[in-house]
Amino acid sequence: TYSELQTHRCYYKLENIPFAEHGYFLTRKFLELAPSRSLISAQDMFPNLSSHMNIFKNIINIIFPERCLGCKRGDDLVCQSCIDNLPSSTKELPDIISLFDYKNELVKKLIWHLKYRNKTSLAKIFAAAIYDRIVPELEELETMNNFENPILVPIPLSKNRLKERGYNQSELLVDELAKLTNLEALVCLEKIKETPTQVSIKNREKRLANLSSCFIPIKIEKIKDRNIFVVDDVTTTGTTIEEARKTLLEAGAKKVLGLTIAH
Repeated sequence: TYSELQTHRCYYKLENIPFAEHGYFLTRKFLELAPSRSLISAQDMFPNLSSHMNIFKNIINIIFPERCLGCKRGDDLVCQSCIDNLPSSTKELPDIISLFDYKNELVKKLIWHLKYRNKTSLAKIFAAAIYDRIVPELEELETMNNFENPILVPIPLSKNRLKERGYNQSELLVDELAKLTNLEALVCLEKIKETPTQVSIKNREKRLANLSSCFIPIKIEKIKDRNIFVVDDVTTTGTTIEEARKTLLEAGAKKVLGLTIAH
């Protein structure tokens, strides 16, 4: 067996990657992680390092062009045909709208690349897919539930997790959705507790305890009497969305619904 490369609390098993692609994989991992780690600390010592690395990255992209993670064709990370054929979520949780079925391997792979491999362009692709879904949903919600002019609120990361990853994928998703919908994007939750990832906790009661009182509201004056979509990448039991909803309702929000890429 080959050794594992541990990065950003994730384990990438080389035995799952064809031998011919090992150099490509490791090179890309370096290029993805270097800007958020070694390059920043080395910038003062090597002022031109970033520009040199950008040139190197462009060369690597020419030698090892990206292919669709689904059909392995084209030159995009995922093609429109594969996006169009992703299975819809068949599970329903109260007051949460989820687009895709997380059991699908391509859905998992795309979200993993968005969160852990710095493929932030996927936020725009997912936002477009969600937009197509929520436009009719919004019309119905406005009519049936008086859910008018909602604001888009991302689930926050803890400070340490944000520093480690370099970005919040939910916030990127909210920003892209705001452009498409003309709805207001608002960061009004802060995560004040460092918690284990929810995926590592199987028991629902333990999940609830893990996230209990982990969020606090900020910009409370902008929350009061507003309808809110809380946006996250994945929901499993709905615990994270539920804790965020509780926090926002206690701060004076009118109605809070969840919106996720997958379930």
